[in-house]
Amino acid sequence: WQLGGGFVNAQSWGAKGDGKVITDAAITTGTAALSSASAAFTSGDVGKAVYVNGAAGAGLSLRTTISAFVSSTQVTLAANASASVSGATAVYGTDDTTAIINAIDAVAAQGTVLFPRSSGFYFVRGTAGANIIAVTKSVMLLGIHPTVKIKFGPEQSASNTVLFNMATGLSVTVENITIEGPEANANVLMRCFGWNAVALTTSTLTLRKVISSKAQEVVKLESSATLDSAGVIIEDCDLQNVNDGATGYVVLQNGTVAAGQFGGYWKIRRTKLHSNAKAYCLYRTFSTSLSLQDCDVSGGTGGSIEYLIYVEGGVAAAPTFNE
Repeated sequence: WQLGGGFVNAQSWGAKGDGKVITDAAITTGTAALSSASAAFTSGDVGKAVYVNGAAGAGLSLRTTISAFVSSTQVTLAANASASVSGATAVYGTDDTTAIINAIDAVAAQGTVLFPRSSGFYFVRGTAGANIIAVTKSVMLLGIHPTVKIKFGPEQSASNTVLFNMATGLSVTVENITIEGPEANANVLMRCFGWNAVALTTSTLTLRKVISSKAQEVVKLESSATLDSAGVIIEDCDLQNVNDGATGYVVLQNGTVAAGQFGGYWKIRRTKLHSNAKAYCLYRTFSTSLSLQDCDVSGGTGGSIEYLIYVEGGVAAAPTFNE
């Protein structure tokens, strides 16, 4: 992975990395005037994506774009609010989703997509119940500065929104990047990395120096068929989920289908796994090998922890469990 397959710069494919979070947003129902004393809006913000937490009603975010610049403290949105909010959190920035997809498509197999330091975070927008970025080749995603962050969201009205969804038979590495979920939690699933309903023959995901927060599942191996030799390697990471306490979620999970149907392995070294509220840190079936070395596995402060490590099965053989 020493750039041997070539590399592309995500910014060369249009990614801006100019995302910003404000916490004093205000908007009135039936209007499109968004105000914030701290935002320092500019004319360059016109056309950027924006989410205003709670302004769509039912606790969901108003998802739209900035259509006009009024002043440094006010912009006009392309859609009216369905609920009034004040002192609310809002996220806005260039939608980098297509640019990142194009950069991954452009790099050769075994190549690297570089994410340079930027003025804000790389903003990726999801569609409820859909995968956001499909990874269809072996590739490395590399932040070239410790402050590089990819943020996705907002909270959804449907579950199973996956930031990076990987095809079978690939080797994918993510290094030196912070992955951050939405600012609000509507008690539905937002997943950072996963395979979705595929046979995971010889698939490998490596996370190295990755920080995650505000997502509800960081990694999940999910399949209707055996994992064979598929696995996850996690080194020097700080991984946590967030939860409102109503439903259990996990930091890492290898699936919940019938016992004995999965193979594969987890190798986790020098990593913090932190679960918030009513949740699991690590959930696995009997037939998955697990190795934990020099890790900090802990429950959160947002509610009762279910289990730190949960092993599910029903087969006769004991699980392989190395500490």
